[in-house]
Amino acid sequence: MPISDHVDAVLAAADRRDLDALSSALRRVGDGADSASPEEVQDALARLCGLLLTTGFGVGEDLVGLVGLLAPFGTDPTAAVPALVERAAEVMEMAGTFGRTYRKAFGPLPPADDPERIGPTLARVPGAQRAVAAWFCLDGWVRPVVYLSQHAAVRAMLPQRERLAAAIPPVRDTHATPRRLEGLLRVLDDERLVVLDRDFAGTGTGFHVTIGGIADNAQLYTLLAAALIGEPADGLLPGRRPTPAEIAAVTEPDAPRPPGGTHAGWALRDAAGGRIGNDGTPADIPRVEDVRVVVLDAEPNARSWPAGKAYPLMTPAARVERRLTPEEAAQWWGRVKPAAD
Repeated sequence: MPISDHVDAVLAAADRRDLDALSSALRRVGDGADSASPEEVQDALARLCGLLLTTGFGVGEDLVGLVGLLAPFGTDPTAAVPALVERAAEVMEMAGTFGRTYRKAFGPLPPADDPERIGPTLARVPGAQRAVAAWFCLDGWVRPVVYLSQHAAVRAMLPQRERLAAAIPPVRDTHATPRRLEGLLRVLDDERLVVLDRDFAGTGTGFHVTIGGIADNAQLYTLLAAALIGEPADGLLPGRRPTPAEIAAVTEPDAPRPPGGTHAGWALRDAAGGRIGNDGTPADIPRVEDVRVVVLDAEPNARSWPAGKAYPLMTPAARVERRLTPEEAAQWWGRVKPAAD
């Protein structure tokens, strides 16, 4: 049976408010997608997104999950994103408002991941069914945006970024997925860095490096080392290059973590002399004349940390564009302060 027929069944079940038939039809859409063409999947997504925009949070969890899973298999993986983002922003806003109101009236909030608390919560606030559904179903509605935003094409067109960012703080600590979405909103793509070698190899040289898809500074650390350390005859810096296992751990989705973790060979600092900590992100690195500057210093203490990849589907990259001329490097050194510690 064509996938379009299964979508017909989904829409008919939704119109009748037949939840059992809706759930069954959604499963058949998912099963039918395996044999459908990208064009057929895209048509199905367009019709499902129309339903998605009007479906309640409680009954729509299976629908939104299916739309997120199918999106990469159509002709345009970004086409479903506006509808998914609209509902993700809406559910976070409503859940945030519910949380503030509930806490003020009753005290501690019900755990959002405990479905057994739905009934008692509804009993306390009988007129707030939609808000209660938003509270308990939030993660299911935000998860597809997290899934798709690991792809650079989606991040490049992601709508309503400011609205999403504003909706996250009230639910960041009460739900699992908003914090992960927040991290993706901070990811830089096609971002140029100036990287200067001060006390690591002592060359005084610098590089233009373009980064993208990097979730945190621990990942940046390894990728910069992989890109910049090599044969001096090739214009690179001498030193210990990360092992293949260390590189794979931050670039490959299923790579095992190397025994002993990643070992520090240099310290990363910003132009003001402050240390660039592993727990931050490249977006935290201050700009100097609209360019983020990274200074490489010697690492005075032996240091290591568990390597890993925060977002399995995101493809990180650090690409050396060119080595700075001595004149360019001198200009940048004039803008950089000594290490602060």
